[in-house]
Amino acid sequence: MSQDPWTEPLVDAPLVSRRTTDPINIVVPGVLLMLVSVLGAGICIFSMYVAEPAPRRAATPANQSGQALGHAIGGVLTGPLPLALNGMMFVGGIAMVRREVWGMAIAGSVVAIFPCTSVLCVSLPIGAWCIYVLNKPGVHQMFAKTTAATKQAGAAECVDEPYSR
Repeated sequence: MSQDPWTEPLVDAPLVSRRTTDPINIVVPGVLLMLVSVLGAGICIFSMYVAEPAPRRAATPANQSGQALGHAIGGVLTGPLPLALNGMMFVGGIAMVRREVWGMAIAGSVVAIFPCTSVLCVSLPIGAWCIYVLNKPGVHQMFAKTTAATKQAGAAECVDEPYSR
């Protein structure tokens, strides 16, 4: 007697489809995250060292300290901070491509959504896509398996022989 597929559920159906955990579905957003971070870092470096700053107005003694503080804060927000955030995005993209550190991949994806990055119009959808892909069922377990396999391979390469000269 055959089962009617419309009335009885499939018992042997996998809980996670192969399409969800296919490595290419994780690698492509990871590579795009790395490319966006390199583009953003290039823009940050260009704005810090190559682009000419806006001409300063003559400061009166009353607003001189406020103007200096504004230039200091603006210098940090347009230079080192976005550069560090782009570096974190790059490391998150590497984590996605290698499928080793799920938390770092999530952190890099979340940073891509921050409005402090210089290429927000491109990094926002890519960061959202990365977060979507990383939160699919089975992806977190795939990262754990890759990390465990990497640790086993590293432990197998270690030689317990004493150091000799």
